[in-house]
Amino acid sequence: MASKKWSFLLSGVMSLSVMLTACGGGGQGTAQPSGQSGGGQSAQTEAPKSAEQTFVFKAGHSLTEDHPYNVALKKMAEDVEKRSNGKVKIEVYPLSQLGAERELTEALTFGTADMEITSTAPVTNFYPKLGLLDLPFLFESREQAYKVLDGKIGQDILKDLSNANLVGLAWAENGFRHITNGTKDIKTPADVQGMKIRTQENPIHLAAFEARN
Repeated sequence: MASKKWSFLLSGVMSLSVMLTACGGGGQGTAQPSGQSGGGQSAQTEAPKSAEQTFVFKAGHSLTEDHPYNVALKKMAEDVEKRSNGKVKIEVYPLSQLGAERELTEALTFGTADMEITSTAPVTNFYPKLGLLDLPFLFESREQAYKVLDGKIGQDILKDLSNANLVGLAWAENGFRHITNGTKDIKTPADVQGMKIRTQENPIHLAAFEARN
C-alpha cells in the first residue's frame, strides 16, 4: 500500500488553468491599432479615431490547435469580433508561438503581451497565492472544484491577480495529472525509484515529487 506521502503521486490530480490578460494602468492597455507598427512593443489603447480603425489582441497558449484551449480562444475571438462590429480582433497562437507559459505570463505582467490561457503552475512565480490551487487532493471532485472557483473564493482570486499586474478572466481545467513515461507501468512508489521525472517550474509540484517516505 502506498504511503500517505506518495498516494497523491499515484492518483489523478486536477490540472487547473486560468485565462489571463495584461493589466493596463491609467487607461492604458496592450491592444495594437491595426496598420500601426509596434516596434516590438504593444501600443497604448486609445478610443477608435474612425469607424474603420480596429484593434488586434494576440492570445497565446502552449497546446495544440485541436485542444480545448485553442477551441475556446477561437470561439472567444469570433464572439468579440461580432460584438464589436469588427473593431476588436483576437488572433490566436497555439503551440507556444508567443512563448512558453512562464515567459508569456511574465510578458503579461510587463504589458508587452496581450492574453493567454495557462496552467496555474507557472503563474505562481508571479502570484504565489495561486499555489494554493496546486495542493494535492484539494478538491474531492471536478464538481466541487468548479463550485469553489466559480464562487466567491475563485472570483476573489481572479480579482486579486491585479496585484501581479494580471487580469484573471476565467477558470478552466485540463483534465487530470498522472505520472507518464515510455518505459514501464507505475503502480507503487518503488516503481519511480531511479527515474528522472520532469515537472513544471512550480515549488509545490517540485516539493511533491521530491518527497520521500
